[in-house]
Formats: sequence, structure tokens, C-alpha cells
Amino acid sequence: MARWTDEFRIGRKKAVEDQFQPTVRNTVRKLSRLTKIKLPDGRPSALADNVVQFSFGAFQFIEAPDAQVVLFCVIHIEEINYYTRLVAQEAEFEITVPRGPVTGFYGEPLILPCTFPVDSWDLSSVLILWQRGLDVVHSFYYSRDQLDRQNRAYVNRTSLFIQDLAGGNASLKLDRVTLQDSGVYTCSISTNTGSQKKSFRVDIAAFYSEPRLQFSMLTDGVSLLVTSDGGYPAPKLQWLMETLDITDQTQTHIMKDTQTGLYIVSSWIDLTEVKNCSLTFILNNKPLGQDIRREIVLYSDKSERQGESAYRWHGWFLIVVILLLIVIALLLVLLFCFNEHIESIRFLRRSKSEQTGSRVNQSEKGGYDISKATRESTAKSK
Repeated sequence: MARWTDEFRIGRKKAVEDQFQPTVRNTVRKLSRLTKIKLPDGRPSALADNVVQFSFGAFQFIEAPDAQVVLFCVIHIEEINYYTRLVAQEAEFEITVPRGPVTGFYGEPLILPCTFPVDSWDLSSVLILWQRGLDVVHSFYYSRDQLDRQNRAYVNRTSLFIQDLAGGNASLKLDRVTLQDSGVYTCSISTNTGSQKKSFRVDIAAFYSEPRLQFSMLTDGVSLLVTSDGGYPAPKLQWLMETLDITDQTQTHIMKDTQTGLYIVSSWIDLTEVKNCSLTFILNNKPLGQDIRREIVLYSDKSERQGESAYRWHGWFLIVVILLLIVIALLLVLLFCFNEHIESIRFLRRSKSEQTGSRVNQSEKGGYDISKATRESTAKSK
């Protein structure tokens, strides 16, 4: 392990030289020619200032400021002055980053946490480097941001909390997060009291929009379509009828927006012989803890028509029954009146018959007396 030193010799494998761009390769050769030192195994070496260690056996060195060249490469240590003293100092330096993945929201700012211990230090000695894989996300040294080597995908999107560096805060703010920002990020810090690097994963996710419901009538039922978009990653969908899982009866189509990479989700189900029931649509976006549940209540048109028909028949039945009762009542009244009339006629006939019989009797009696008187009168005349 090594600290910052005024100068010391470092060895460089010759094969590494061919991997640099021409301008950088010339710089390396220039450094090698300046030292004119060869190690026993024949490899050239260079004498460089401002060497920063990022991991055991690997270094980054920066050429003098006037050259305006920053060389990022792996350098193998051959000789370090004050090695024993510096190893003891290194053991006390420990940076802190998240242990697990960090989730960022699409389109929102994201803070990448990284802190380091602060003792006696000089701002000019602080070197902070943020990387995603091999890409330079942000770098800070010589007391200011150094963005010449920054990957173009991060231009005008990154910033450090400069006012908090004295408190050991090397966190990076990343604005307008996109899906392409996901990956493994490495925070590398070197000060006059120590150096270290640590990595953690960043995942990007996006919330799904409020589901939209569309329905269309079928000849024998209804088709329900639910859509939602603007989310990431792909969600888990579920359909319930009351408490019964009917997801296997549905069809789902998931596609990506060609520009944003966000998902557009469509899920539909065709229902026949619809009856009054309740459906539940569930969309789950696990990374964000987003759980959307929407209830759809169905009322069967067929059952309503049947109910209306039954109601109408029931009404007609009541009307018919009432009419029948009225007719029967009328018939009973008519029958009663007819019977009364017949009885009246019979009574009148009986009364008349009785009167007629009485007169006949009286007539019969009166006729006998007249004939008798007539006979008596005739006898006297003789």
C-alpha cells in the first residue's frame, strides 16, 4: 500500500503502452526517456509526480499540470519510498458506500453516497473519481472538477457537494436519471491520509401510470382491456374474479418505448355468459414497491333483461289475476241479481196465481147462486 509521495519510481509493462491513444502513448514514452532507467528484467520505468493508489498494486498517475494530460492506466509498483510507514497509515483509511443496490427514479435526480474519514488533510491533495465500469462519470483533483475525460453521457448531469468535502462527503449527484445509467459505480478517493475505492450497484426504475380501462361488447359477452405505461422494469400482472385467480385466462402484451425504453403494458380478458361479479386487476412493480389494485364490478345485461322480463310477466300476471277477480266478482253480482230477479218473478207469479185462484173461486160461488135464483124465478113464473 502507498500514500502520496513527492516522487518515486514505478514500473510499466510494455504491453500496456500499445493500448493508449497516440498522444497518451507519446507521453508515456517521454516519461520513460526522461528517467532513462531500466529495471533488471528489462522493462522501462518512469519517474512520475502525484501518484495516487486506487487498489493494491494498481496506480493512477497524473502528468504535470502544464501538459494537461491525465493518464488512467494500471501501473505495477517496483519501488516505493517510505513503504513501511505508509502501510501503517493506509490501514486507518476506510471509505463508506452502500452495501446493497441503490434504486433511482427515472427522470429524477439520484444521489450516489460515498464518504471518507477526515483528519488533517489538504483540499489540494484530494482526488475523487467516480466511474461506471471503465467510463469516467466525474473526477475532482487540484481543488476543482476535472471533466475533460468525462463520458459524454454524463455531461452537465453530475456534481459533487464541494462545500461538504471538508466533512468527508464525496457523494455524487446525478441529474435526469435514465435507464442507461444503471450499472456498477465505483467511488475512488485519495487524500494525504489514505486512499481506497469501493463499488456498488445502481438500478433505475420508473412508476407505472394509472391503469386505463376500456370495454367492448361481444355477441355473447364483454371484452375488458387495461393499459398502463411509463414504467420499468416489466411488472407482474394478476387478475382475480372475486377470490379466484383467473390470470391464465387473460392475454398480456408488453412492449418497450423505442425512445425511452420504458414499458407499455396491455392486458385483456374476454368474458362470456357474464354474471354479476367483481374483477380485480393487480399490477406490481417490485423494485419501487408499487402495487396497483383496481376493482371492476360487472352487472350482467342478460340477467337484467331476464329480471325485467320476469318483472313484466309478474306485473301482467297480477293484472290478469285482478281482472279475473273483478270478472268473477261481477259474475257473482250478476248471478246474485239474476237469482233475485228470478225469485222476484217467481214471487210475483205466485202472488198473481194466488190472486187469480181466489177470484175464480169467488166467481164459481157467485154463478151457482145466480143459476139457482134463475131456476127458482123460472119455477115461480110457471
